[in-house]
Amino acid sequence: MELSEFAPTQQVRLPRTPAAAASTVAIDAHAHLGRWLSGWVGVPGSWLVEQPAAFLDAMAVDNVHSFVNLDGRWGDELRENLERFDGAHPGRFATFCHIDWSALLERDATDALIRTVVDSAAVGAAGIRVWKDLGLSVRDRSESLVLPDDDRLEPLWTAVGDLGLPVWWHVADPAAFFEPVDARNENDETLRARPDWSCHGTEAPSFTRLLAAFEGVVAAHPRVDVVAVHGGCCAEDLAWVERMLAGYPNLSIDIAARTAQLGRQPRATTALIERFPTRSSSGPTRSRLVDASTRRTSGCSRRRTSPSRTAPRIRSSWVAGPSAASTSHPTSSSWCTARTSSAWPRLTGDRQQEEAR
Repeated sequence: MELSEFAPTQQVRLPRTPAAAASTVAIDAHAHLGRWLSGWVGVPGSWLVEQPAAFLDAMAVDNVHSFVNLDGRWGDELRENLERFDGAHPGRFATFCHIDWSALLERDATDALIRTVVDSAAVGAAGIRVWKDLGLSVRDRSESLVLPDDDRLEPLWTAVGDLGLPVWWHVADPAAFFEPVDARNENDETLRARPDWSCHGTEAPSFTRLLAAFEGVVAAHPRVDVVAVHGGCCAEDLAWVERMLAGYPNLSIDIAARTAQLGRQPRATTALIERFPTRSSSGPTRSRLVDASTRRTSGCSRRRTSPSRTAPRIRSSWVAGPSAASTSHPTSSSWCTARTSSAWPRLTGDRQQEEAR
């Protein structure tokens, strides 16, 4: 029997408290709704959410009403995402753009990169998604890998700060992906199934070097609000994440798709979130890869909340001011947070104002 076939029946008997829905109105801060990752789930070129209106209705059952869409990309793809989600459902989606790293191949690479971001902001991008390809696969004209703290990118990060766009940043990968794939690797089974995910023995920088490059940018650009996704990009070492949050007020985290790491350290995870409640957000990345409009619920009845009365609406403009109030909404397993400081989407509506009080 393969380990992947092992599916034991749990014999421990403990009281259960089913969580039918988020206890308060929530935002999914890490959603993949567009076409960017469609190839990963076997439907290349398809929208991961085929019917946005039906998707919103289905997610309202779980009391999740607004979404940060990280699949905007740039150019025509960004405009199509904005039209499909943000434009058709104002206040319910905030679509982020990506940076077109192919601009590094141009002679005026730095200026070209800045132009891609300025153009994306001009058409309505709510923020920027920086992915792990920066540092692992993005190359310049000389075929050299480009790291986040490359001097040529300094003007780019400054421009991002000038534009007031928040950055959702995924640097590196799980730490074990950089270790030898053997019996000592905690992700051995995964990496044997997907050897292309392993960074060991490749040109990739070390996990430590990538984190250092990321920290260099966060430290050098305090005007740029950064969310380190997937448990602060280092869910295996929450002491490192805590040091980063304590040292850099412009940094926040999300805990998306890191249950395997955070679930083994529940007390440390809880302590971290409770220390930084307005700088921790959640978004169950993998659940967004399936159109929720086709999902069926079973086993318990769920009260549908009227989106017209209670849905948090993400403003298209950004609220400045470091003293702005913040709200955090505890859910059944984590906190969905919306901080209303510089360059973060602000919730509006009577329901949210009442909860904040």
